[in-house]
Amino acid sequence: LVVEVVKVDKVVTGGKVVTGDKAQGETPVADVEISLDLGQGRQRSVRTAKEGRVELELPAGVERFTLAATYSGLRYHSEPITPSADRGLRARVTVFDRVTEPSALRVDVGSRLLAWIGEGRVGFRQVLNLVNTSHQLYDPGPDGLALPVPEGVLAIDVPQKDTRFLRVVGHGAVKLVSPLPPGPLALEYRYDLPYDGGTLDFRQPTPLAMARTQLVFVNSNQVRLDEAAHYSREEKTMGGNRVVIFKLHEVATGGVLSFRIAGLPHRDQRALYAAFSLSAALLLWGVFTAFRRSPVDRARRERERLTEALVALERARQAGEIDSEQGYQHQRDELHQRLRAVWRGPFDR
Repeated sequence: LVVEVVKVDKVVTGGKVVTGDKAQGETPVADVEISLDLGQGRQRSVRTAKEGRVELELPAGVERFTLAATYSGLRYHSEPITPSADRGLRARVTVFDRVTEPSALRVDVGSRLLAWIGEGRVGFRQVLNLVNTSHQLYDPGPDGLALPVPEGVLAIDVPQKDTRFLRVVGHGAVKLVSPLPPGPLALEYRYDLPYDGGTLDFRQPTPLAMARTQLVFVNSNQVRLDEAAHYSREEKTMGGNRVVIFKLHEVATGGVLSFRIAGLPHRDQRALYAAFSLSAALLLWGVFTAFRRSPVDRARRERERLTEALVALERARQAGEIDSEQGYQHQRDELHQRLRAVWRGPFDR
């Protein structure tokens, strides 16, 4: 078994080449501890020589093993390896120096705020296209790096796929807690903001520079933003849903993403939006997918029919046409369940 350890000195990100000391972009690393787990409690530890490699014989009878390289305080683990009976193996481990300055990160183009209207609240799914612009591994440290969250959030939720990198702290903060390799990584979290009186002031301090972000409202073409906050507004159909897309201005490091949303439903209109809020949230997965692949919405007719039935149910309840609260809840739960079946996606839990 031959193990080679190299350090990255060059990375291509955002169309630009960031170069370290070596033109070829990689440097052999000496004196790196290589740990082998050979199974059945057998362990072995060796170190790389000055040329960044080490050669060793595997004991007889090893069917599968894993290796790990420890460099700059971090362990790089391999997947299980099956040795060959008639030929040797060569393993290559790529490691990174570490950088701790947040200036190595930026929120790049492609970041989005996907929004829908609920009863007295606006729900947001924030997708950050987070880019480590250096050729080093960004380390947020033991305290983590606070990511942009607007003031006054009701709750924050991180989807399962991103819990390796993100952690909710208290009721109003989300932090990056895992090292990031060079290049881009899309991370996501969700939250609600309350509003009253038809307007919502969105104010989100950010420790990172943010490129132009898109604010996308689903089936809410009556919403408006103050002119100074965005440079374009577009209405279109995506994934079978009508959306409004605002392109927001970029924000400098330490700045604030700030805008006022107007045109939100007043109290006397909220019954309809309460009925519609669940379906809007479920439609959001279709819109999110449409941004990447623009799929054909094969279930549009069923979605429209169920949504209309849900709105009609709320109207009938307001008009006193439903005799029993239990009957109302039964019908509502059944419609919600069918809507979930129509719009279920990989982000639903």
